[in-house]
This record gives sequence, C-alpha cells and structure tokens, in this order.
Amino acid sequence: MDGNYTSTLNLRIQFADIVIFLDFPRSVSIARALKRLVYYRNRSRPDMPDGWRELYNKAFFKKIWQFNKIHRPRILALLDSNIDVKIYSISSPSDLEALLQNLA
Repeated sequence: MDGNYTSTLNLRIQFADIVIFLDFPRSVSIARALKRLVYYRNRSRPDMPDGWRELYNKAFFKKIWQFNKIHRPRILALLDSNIDVKIYSISSPSDLEALLQNLA
C-alpha cells in the first residue's frame, strides 16, 4: 500500500502482509520534493495522470515540514496497534535499499 492517509490506514493495514514505513528525516523529504519540483516544473511526471503538472504547492511543503509533529505520531500509533502485520520502520534510503535486497 502507498500513502499516509490516516483516515483509511487501519482498514488498509488489515489487508497488508508487510508495511514498510518510510520514516525519513524531514531534510530528505524536503530535498526530494524540491528536486521533483525543479526537474518536472510545469510538466507531468510519469507517475501523474495525463494533464496534471508539477507545480509548487505551499500546503504540500507545509505538510512535509509538520509531518513528524502532527502525522507521524498518529501513524506510529496505528502501526503499533496492528500486531498481526510485519512492520519495517526505515529511517534512511540506504536502510530501505538493504531491506529490499533482503526481501528479494
């Protein structure tokens, strides 16, 4: 599953075998969002629907900035309450690469 929509997270976890929570530092998330913005500015990314363009979105950057304070605790609480699912909390891109190599 993809996304951090807490309103449906509990329902989606019930259907998951494994959850990989990308718990990256704010600096990584901001840097990647800025990189996408610069690279795809006013163009559509390959993962976007036709006709959508990459534009600066102040609310999106605000959400990234506030994620650890507002959203992360709710997500972690939901993950902690689902003991039947294998959960990996990954804190760096290199840790993610290592996990994916081990799962393959």
